[in-house]
Amino acid sequence: MKLVSLFSVLLVGAFIFTTGCSDDEDTNGPTTTNPTITISGTLDIRNGATIPEDAKLSIIWSVDAAGDYVYLFGNGEIDRATGTFSITLPDAPPATALNSSMDGRPAFGIGNIVLAAFPSTEPHILTAGEMSAAYGAVNNIGVTFIDGDPAGWGTHQELSWLTAFQSGYDIGEGKETSGMHDIFVPAAASTFVLTVSTNPGDFHFPNWK
Repeated sequence: MKLVSLFSVLLVGAFIFTTGCSDDEDTNGPTTTNPTITISGTLDIRNGATIPEDAKLSIIWSVDAAGDYVYLFGNGEIDRATGTFSITLPDAPPATALNSSMDGRPAFGIGNIVLAAFPSTEPHILTAGEMSAAYGAVNNIGVTFIDGDPAGWGTHQELSWLTAFQSGYDIGEGKETSGMHDIFVPAAASTFVLTVSTNPGDFHFPNWK
């Protein structure tokens, strides 16, 4: 599968497919009929890894705008005793966390659940210095958010797969294609696995851009 590692995402920056997005920064949150989601599951600790005290569970969103960036929105908890995790998004992402289209299609976002040494989990654009220590991730899974009717993406050459998702929040699983880019499809699982490892090769995200 055409995958990119967690460390590449965190150290290099955003991985974006250009959608014809506006450079205007809109700080108003979008509206949707499904503005909340909870993702939970178990920990898979590999290679004798430990979870440092500074580890924070968050969601990072790749945004195509002036100077492409990664936006942190969403934080959760890990339970070392039970080997579980949970993260809840009680509200829609701010517009600055989404890719906003200029051609009438609804704005959308793809977020990845990661465990890292973020100084703060308040919503903000991440700097390179904040993304230097990564401990874990939910592999091959994307939290999707579509601010409107997904059918608007039906005629898009590369992103028509967005039509398989519901408006608001949903969960996608990476799937290999015969083309240049991977896609996401709605995930069948209701619980997920957060991999914790010292091996960068254990972390993978679909290359959907």
